[in-house]
Amino acid sequence: MNRDDKIDQLTNLATEMRKKQKIISALQKQIEQEQSDYDTLSSKEIPIIMADLRMNSFTLDDGTYFAVVPVLKVSAPKDKMEDIDDWLSDNGHPGMVKTNVVVNLPKGSNEIGLVTQALDKIKVDYEVTKTIHYQTLNKWGREMELEGMVIPEELFNVYRSNKTIIE
Repeated sequence: MNRDDKIDQLTNLATEMRKKQKIISALQKQIEQEQSDYDTLSSKEIPIIMADLRMNSFTLDDGTYFAVVPVLKVSAPKDKMEDIDDWLSDNGHPGMVKTNVVVNLPKGSNEIGLVTQALDKIKVDYEVTKTIHYQTLNKWGREMELEGMVIPEELFNVYRSNKTIIE
């Protein structure tokens, strides 16, 4: 194959690749729109009508089962983590908040095995933060709801909704 043939082949392949890129982009946009439409049906339209009909579930003629289930998502704002830690400890949920120590060491440093007390002595920069894993927090939130306990919304961000499941 001579140089001109290879250039023609390369041009054809590049053109085909560009076409595929456009098709993929269009399909991704279509998937995003379909997902948005699905989410609207699942979390808004179907739950509203089912609530009006006082239904929790129903089955289509083909056997497809639909049910509306509650959704609860709880998050902990970083700026309220100290208050959240205190509240959880005071209300029987100690240990949910984890303390992280982030140590910023220069490349090749061998002080990695030292604890925070020693970090102050050797003047190594470090940061202490508190976090709650999102899955732990959401599980706790669901348990609190089931027990009829109040989640203090002045501390936590709480999102409640419904979604329709298909089985």
